[in-house]
Amino acid sequence: MGGGGSASPGGGFAGIPSKGTGTPNQLRKYREQSHRDGRESLERSRQSLKRRLDEHTEKLKEIMREGGFISSVIREIVNFLNEIDAIEQVLRGGNR
Repeated sequence: MGGGGSASPGGGFAGIPSKGTGTPNQLRKYREQSHRDGRESLERSRQSLKRRLDEHTEKLKEIMREGGFISSVIREIVNFLNEIDAIEQVLRGGNR
């Protein structure tokens, strides 16, 4: 989609955090991925999630313009933010 990347994760919409917090299960999943497939695999996953975050942020704007239901899109955006945070923690070597 056009418009480049969102300036802040979540697009700055009310009710959407600007940064995620990876869950223990997400951290475990990405630690396992890192051990199995290496750092480059995590970096590709992060890029893919960031693209999907941008796409869903645009989709949210469109749905809001049309007056539709946004809860499922918000849930997806928050999950992407959490997944990205988990990957970044693993890439930094964090054990939170």
